[in-house]
Amino acid sequence: MTLKERTTLGLIAGLAGGIIGWAAIEAPPFFRALLMAQSAMAQGSAMWWEQELMVGLYGLILGVFLGAADSLGVDGDIRKRETILAGAACGAAGGMLGVLIGQTVWAICGPSGAMQADENTNPLVFLWSALARGVGWACIGAGIGSAQGVARRSAKLIKQGAFGGFVGGLIGGIAFQAAGKVIQSPSFSRLLGFAAIGAAVGLLIGLVQDLFKQAWVRVLVGKNEGKEYLISNSVTTIGRSELCDIPLFGDPAIAPNHAAIEVDEAGGYILRVVAKMEPGVASVIVNGQVVSSAMGLANGDTIQLSKKQVEFHERMSRVRPADLQMSGTPVRSAPVDAIPAGSAVPHERDLGGRRLIWLDRNQPFILGSNGKFTIGRSLDRDIAIADSSVSRLHATIVAHAGVHSVSDEGSANGTSINGMPLPPRQSRELLPGDILGVGNAMLRYE
Repeated sequence: MTLKERTTLGLIAGLAGGIIGWAAIEAPPFFRALLMAQSAMAQGSAMWWEQELMVGLYGLILGVFLGAADSLGVDGDIRKRETILAGAACGAAGGMLGVLIGQTVWAICGPSGAMQADENTNPLVFLWSALARGVGWACIGAGIGSAQGVARRSAKLIKQGAFGGFVGGLIGGIAFQAAGKVIQSPSFSRLLGFAAIGAAVGLLIGLVQDLFKQAWVRVLVGKNEGKEYLISNSVTTIGRSELCDIPLFGDPAIAPNHAAIEVDEAGGYILRVVAKMEPGVASVIVNGQVVSSAMGLANGDTIQLSKKQVEFHERMSRVRPADLQMSGTPVRSAPVDAIPAGSAVPHERDLGGRRLIWLDRNQPFILGSNGKFTIGRSLDRDIAIADSSVSRLHATIVAHAGVHSVSDEGSANGTSINGMPLPPRQSRELLPGDILGVGNAMLRYE
């Protein structure tokens, strides 16, 4: 699940939570007198406590729905339970605290007396009333928004989520007040208001996190392909354990805690090997280089652990730290006489014959004069292109007597030769100097 998909899911979950929260409050007769009351409640009174319970219940339900939606973006049963429980706890606490703050703000800033009577005809009085009411709902939204950061123990996510929830609650609270004035049915206006608050909080939490994200990792190959993980802590762990921030399950060659992405003093990102390198434990490889201890990361770097591949992304691209640029050692391919017929391998030297050069990485792939060569994102392809725009099986090159022809295998993003799209399953001969487009990856045939 991408971060944008998670934002959309938050909108849907917030809308559903708001509707269910309305039903839980509206249907039982327990809150009926409270819902009909128009004045602020005296602190400590029975109705004041009922109001705390009512809004706390709404916050709890909304928090559970948003926590359940957020749990789809984490892995492992422990993390999923933590996310849902944090949503419930922060939602209930935010609701009870928010209504307390809201009543206080309403008592101080809300219209009263003649001003209150003028609320239906004076737009400024109505706006002031809506803002005063919206502050309480904004505090509720802030409490719910902080839940994700609480579950992931990230101060950055707590701040971003609380800010998004605050803005969403403020917008939803104003909509709640407006619905009550425009719609004559109190019950239906509360339905629209509660639904608007839930949807706005769910949307703004995800939207703020997406807008302010600094770095993230996308899974290219392996389970959860296409899923994105925010880099939100000073140390983000990668490994087979479900307690890791970026869990890569199902591969015994990956240690429970295999590597970590750390934030340095300058705000850059460093990949550090934390697993003990012993027989059976996979090396950490970045862009074809084995990382012995640590290596600076740059936007677009591909990190490989055994058969799993993830891609590092950074919103503000930085120069790779100079003292960490050369800490990796190149992965060298077999000598040319050890290359089996019908296979293509990356190599550092020009060995003669035909080859493809991946221009983005200046990475060559030697082509044999006979055989079949598959191109795709999957690691078991003859020409493995670690790029999210490339399909797992994207294209095929067939060689016969030194002539190479390429055909698209029905890929999602298509194949092109010199910018001209290649129809699926139609073969075209490659000529020296041709630029083969595989998704967004460009390869020169020479």
